Formats: sequence, structure tokens, C-alpha cells
Amino acid sequence: MADSILSQAEIDALLRRSASAEPNKQLTSAFSAALESVARHFQVLIPHAVNIEGPYVEQVQQKLDVLFIEDVFMLPMSVGQGEFFGFMAVSEAEYTAASFGGSVDWALQTIFEGWIKHLSEGFSEISGKYKPYHLGEAVRVSHKDLGQLPVEEGSLLVRHAVCWSENCVEICFFIRGSKVGSLLQEAEPAVVQSSRPPLRGRATSSHSLSPAAPQLPVRTAVFAELTVPDPSDVDLPLDLVEDVTLDVIVELGHTTMTLHELMELEPNTTFALHRPAGDPVDVYVSGQCIARAEVTVVDDRFGIRILDIVPEEERIREFNGR
Repeated sequence: MADSILSQAEIDALLRRSASAEPNKQLTSAFSAALESVARHFQVLIPHAVNIEGPYVEQVQQKLDVLFIEDVFMLPMSVGQGEFFGFMAVSEAEYTAASFGGSVDWALQTIFEGWIKHLSEGFSEISGKYKPYHLGEAVRVSHKDLGQLPVEEGSLLVRHAVCWSENCVEICFFIRGSKVGSLLQEAEPAVVQSSRPPLRGRATSSHSLSPAAPQLPVRTAVFAELTVPDPSDVDLPLDLVEDVTLDVIVELGHTTMTLHELMELEPNTTFALHRPAGDPVDVYVSGQCIARAEVTVVDDRFGIRILDIVPEEERIREFNGR
């Protein structure tokens, strides 16, 4: 038999890569399955269409300060027995918090709480058993300290790009090599010892007892108090809503008709409107008159020239009188 063209080290490397391919595929499937629900979670927070690119799973073979160019926020989290970390660059976390209209800590908890909830569902489906999740508090880690964190062989970094409008931020998950398998494997069910005496008159032979159902962990739900800021105390920048589109309607006039008159309409029928000829037309936005204008022609199309803006007091009075 001819000698192999591959060295033993190369053969071992190929075997290790083949052995890790299936777990990485399952890991990618779990993260991919969560994306649609995570996008809906972001859609509630941001008044724009949200697109999430990824997941991009890569082997980590260098220190973390090489992968990130600035300080990061790190959040410890777990799904079942698998522990891992969420990462987000400080500058991007601060920008996202400003877009949400809240604090950085609140924005980070909101982002990763929704994400890990849907990841738990994906990993539970893969393992065939419910995997509870836990999310810790965000900790700021300097770029220097990031390089001191240990990186085990087989560690993975899962990257996502979350984009809305013209903005993109990166959300990353770092999984140590020793914890990759525990995210996918089904945990051994705990053996529950009962101190309750056997029921009187009930047979206690082992042949008459059915196996006990696996005991699922029960956690007490803790809900943070929802506080709504006083609108008068919040100075919201207008650039958050500058690209919102609104329908502008110009009303030339109106009239009323009976049903009989309406049914008698036919080509060449004319009827008068309530507005006298030459009077300004009304400009409406969202059903509210905001201005008055005169009709003009702009490039062979009807147009208007604003004559005056309805005073704010009058607009408020009209709105309250609906």
C-alpha cells in the first residue's frame, strides 16, 4: 500500500474537524431558528423594518481583543447546562439605547432577554427536552481586559448583524469549547426522592409502579416594574421620526347629497361645492387641517402654495373636539 500523502497531524486535524461539524451544524440551526422571532422582538422596539444577518459561526483561535476593537459589554447567560456570553461593543450599545429611548443597561437586558428566550426554544427542540434559560447583568469589559480572558480549544463565536434604516450593530455570542456540547445534549433527569409514605392499600411492588415523569425545573417569574416616562420630561429628538411617511390631502370642497341625487349622477352632471370660488383650499395631515393654500399648476400638474399655517391652539381645539 502506498504511503498516505497526508501527514498524521493533518489526518488528526481532519478527524477533529469532522467530529465537530455536526454539533456546529446543530448550533447554527438553533441560532437560525430564533432569528424570525428575534426580528419581531426588535420590531416592537424600533419603528423601522429590521433585518438580521447571520448567524455566522466561526472557530475562535486567538484572543478576544483581536476580534473586538473597543470596549464591550459582556452578559453571562445559560441555556440548560450550557453557559456562554453575549457581547456588544460599547459604542453600538449606546447608539442602540438612544434609538430605543432608554438607558444602556435597559437596552442590553431587553435585547438579550428576547434573544436568549428564543434560543432556549431552539435548543430545547434539538435536545428534545425543555432547557430553562438565565441572563445575568451586563458588565463593561475594557479592550485590555478582554485580551486576558481565556479562550479554550474549540470555542465558537456566533455573530449577527442587526440592521434597520441605514444603521447596523453587531450582536455576538461567545461559547467556550467545553460548553458547546452541553448546549445541545439532553441533561440527565434528576432522581427525585419522595418522603411521602405509600398510600394505604396500594400495592408497592416495583412491577406495579410506572416510571416517574421527568421533573422539570420550576422558576418563579420575576417581572420588572414597567415605568412610563412623563412626556413633558422627555426631550425626544425629531430625527427619530423624520423619515416617517404621512399622507397629505388637499380638499377643494365638499357637499351633501341625498341617496336619490347620488344615484342620478351621470357624465356631464355638475353640482356646486360649499367653498366659494377663489377661497383657499384646506391641507390635511392624518385627518387634521394644518394649513390653507391656493391651487397652482406645477409642471403640468396641480400644486398648491401655502398661504398660512393653522395656529397650534386651533389645531388642538379641533383635535379635542372630535
